[in-house]
Amino acid sequence: MRDVAFCLVENDKGEVLFVQRAYGKEKGKWSLPGGLVDRGESSRHAAYRETREETGIIVGITHRLFTGNSNPVKVFVGAPVGGRLRFQRKECLDVRWRDPNRIRPEDLAFGGDRKALRLWADIKSGRARPEKDYSSRGGSVRSTSSRKRQRATALVVRDGTYLLVRDKGHDKYSLPGGGMERGEAALTAACREVGEELGLKAYKAERLFDYTNEGSFNDHKVVLVHAGGDARINDRELESFRWWDGRERLPVYPHVTSIISRYEAG
Repeated sequence: MRDVAFCLVENDKGEVLFVQRAYGKEKGKWSLPGGLVDRGESSRHAAYRETREETGIIVGITHRLFTGNSNPVKVFVGAPVGGRLRFQRKECLDVRWRDPNRIRPEDLAFGGDRKALRLWADIKSGRARPEKDYSSRGGSVRSTSSRKRQRATALVVRDGTYLLVRDKGHDKYSLPGGGMERGEAALTAACREVGEELGLKAYKAERLFDYTNEGSFNDHKVVLVHAGGDARINDRELESFRWWDGRERLPVYPHVTSIISRYEAG
């Protein structure tokens, strides 16, 4: 039996992200986003991926909530760090932020959904603890509104142009990169992301600086990556990429121009 991973995502209002199932005997009922773990994929990454695919919301995984006793199921907790609400029509009838206190148990698809909501409520009130906390070293659970994702952000420069990527469902370009795994160095993560997203082979990397601002969901650990090969979309989460000279009118996220300006200033 293949492993399954789900993700409980809570916003700043205390609402939880639910999808309405479009198939199976639980069609029409609500569940946490999730699905099968791909071969060679970690359950943690599957929870992140399935949430993004089914709902359009990008999460930073903060906790492993629990592991099923008999079934190969793991439920994680994720903080929303980007994206916008949409749903995968083939698998979902709808996707919504819902008050967990106002959803009836009989409207939930699985027993694991009910257990996850009860356990997360107990954790926030201090009556229980998650199986694993990725966000702190043994301290109390922090508010998701004050937590920023640690992102390895790659600056790839060729002939005075910068490599930019655009995620599916987004209308602006960003710099390549992604979340850092627990214990992973920014240099390693930036090189890995460039390879996974764009098929480039990194042969040298240099840690530059950290960047963040009040409106950002991320703490950017900026890495200058020297990479060979021809860029190509190597990740189903990407819509497109391009090399940008900084002068062409292009919709980019604020961190892009800020990071490039700081890099060029030396």
